[in-house]
Amino acid sequence: MKNNENRIKNLKILLIVFLVSLPFWWGVNVFQANLENYFYAQIGQPFEEINILQIPERIQRPPLELDAKAAISVFIDYQGSEKVLFEKDADRPLPIASLTKLMTASIFLKYYDIETEETVKLLLSLLIESDNEAADDLAAIIGEDSFLGLMNSGAKELGMGNTYFTNPNGLDPKEPDESLNYSTAKDLMKLSKYITSEQPLLWEISTIQELEGMKNTNDLLGQIPGIIGGKTGETPLAGKCLILVVQTSKNKGFLVNVILNSENRFEEMKKLIRWAGNAYRW
Repeated sequence: MKNNENRIKNLKILLIVFLVSLPFWWGVNVFQANLENYFYAQIGQPFEEINILQIPERIQRPPLELDAKAAISVFIDYQGSEKVLFEKDADRPLPIASLTKLMTASIFLKYYDIETEETVKLLLSLLIESDNEAADDLAAIIGEDSFLGLMNSGAKELGMGNTYFTNPNGLDPKEPDESLNYSTAKDLMKLSKYITSEQPLLWEISTIQELEGMKNTNDLLGQIPGIIGGKTGETPLAGKCLILVVQTSKNKGFLVNVILNSENRFEEMKKLIRWAGNAYRW
C-alpha cells in the first residue's frame, strides 16, 4: 500500500511539473490554483443537483426506456455500501471499446514506476483523448502479453467475472474469428468503484476538457454538475459506450452510471441521471 501511495505521489509531482511547463492552462495561471482545481472540470448548471440525505428509497416507478443494450446506475456511499437504482441486462457480456482504457490506466498506476514525463503524457493522452497508441505504448513498456496478464488478473481481483481483455486499447479485432475485449455493465461498475476509492487521480485526469491540442471525448463535461470522472468508448462492434461517475451534492456518496452500446450515449446518460433523481427519495 505504501509503495502504491508513493507511485501516486510521484505521478502527481510529475503532472505538476508537466503542467507548469505549458504556456497556457485553460487560461488560468497555474500558480494560482491547487492540483485539484487543475483537474476538476468547471461544470455548468443545466441539471439540478441530486440531494443525497441517506441511502435512496424508491418513491415512484416511472418507466425508463434506454436506447442501450445494457446499463446500470448504482449509488455507492463512502463506506462502500451499494444500492442498484436501475439496471438493464447488467450481467450481459458485451464489447466495451475504449472503456478498456480504464483498466489500462489502472494497471499503469498500480504497477509502473512513474519516472518520466513521457509516461505522464501517455497517461494524459490515454484518458483525455482516448488515444489508442498511448495504450499500446504503455503496454509495450513491459510487453503486451505481460500487461494483458496484469489486466486480466486485475479484473479477477475486483470480482469482474464476466470480463476479459485481449488488447490494451479496446479496438475491434481485425479478423472475424479473433477474440475481443468484453465486459458487463455490472463489472464496469466494480472497476469504476475501485478507481473512485483507490485511484481518484485517474478520474481527475479524465475531467480535463482540453490540454495542448488534446480534446476530451466526453461531451458531458461542463453540462452536468458534480462529475467525478468518466470514459467514452466507440467501435463498430461495441457501439457507443459511456461511464459517468457523479458526486452527490451533500457529499454522501456517488453514482456510477454505465451505458453500453447506445446510438446516443450522452442523451441516454442524461436521461438515466434525471430518472435516478426523480424515482428515489434522496
